[in-house]
Amino acid sequence: MTEFLRLVCRSLVAFVLGTGVAMAVVDGDVDPNTVESPWAGVGSVTVGKGTYSGTLIAPNYVLTAAHVVGRRPPEDITFNLNVGGDLTHRIPVAEVFVHPMYRGVTGFRPGGEYDLAVIRLAEPAPAGVPIYPLYDDDLMQGSVITFVGYGAGGMGAIGTTENPDPAVKRVGSNVAECFAFTMGPDNCDLIDLVGNGPRAVYLYDFDAPPGPGQRQNGRLPIGESSLAGGDSGSGTFVFIQGQWRLAAVNTFVTRAGPNGKMSVFGTAGGGVLLSGANGDWVRRVLGDVSPPPALDTTLKPGVPEPRSWFLLLLGLSMVTVAVWRQWRAVRTG
Repeated sequence: MTEFLRLVCRSLVAFVLGTGVAMAVVDGDVDPNTVESPWAGVGSVTVGKGTYSGTLIAPNYVLTAAHVVGRRPPEDITFNLNVGGDLTHRIPVAEVFVHPMYRGVTGFRPGGEYDLAVIRLAEPAPAGVPIYPLYDDDLMQGSVITFVGYGAGGMGAIGTTENPDPAVKRVGSNVAECFAFTMGPDNCDLIDLVGNGPRAVYLYDFDAPPGPGQRQNGRLPIGESSLAGGDSGSGTFVFIQGQWRLAAVNTFVTRAGPNGKMSVFGTAGGGVLLSGANGDWVRRVLGDVSPPPALDTTLKPGVPEPRSWFLLLLGLSMVTVAVWRQWRAVRTG
């Protein structure tokens, strides 16, 4: 069993505590909101009274998660930038385009790879604000990734302690551990991630710092972080040839057990990759702004996470795999 598989199994049955203090994203840094910040083009998305995240991919287009904007009318949504201060620009929304294959599924269940939406702003972002190109290639297993979003802050040992704030942008890092829905080692031997398609959804894990005398457990030496509520729609970035590129849109975090806390050590999260067909859809929206097919009117924005029943089924399936492997080892030993 992989370390990631053991981690997810633990998160299904126990509230996981660790040592060390984690800040923001959770366990990252607060961006200073300066004009020079490389993340000045990452904004908060206000939907009603909720705070979420989005990234500029053109002067008047923002990429976010479909479950953030759902069927909300444009007048209920605002894109906020923090360039040289807090909430310096509040830009109204003209149109929302949701991936036509999205049917309300989030996380790493089949269908979660379509949790994408593009927002067209009523006016362009101010000149000089960064615009982020999409990362076209496959994200490699083990790649160091950077999260930038407006989610809650807190401590990895106990979870979130600060609410999402449309003026507080948080930055942190992790590693792309596993991918759905693929064959071979990319799926980390998680049977629910097995498939015959290209990489569609990525997952990371949130490791506690090793204690005295413990082995390094795959945690980044510094800066390992996790997503939290409000990071829905935030970007996962990679630094390629001197440029930050947008590799994924973050859509979910898991809980420590079916009713446990999110964003504590031992949990996981991830999002929708933008390579392949997803990137093609985004580019088509930028070039052809005809509205997508109508969606279920019951869709509502919310905090992304796999449902508890799904996590329970995932845990049972992994236990079955472990028992089968042990039985086979005994027979062949």
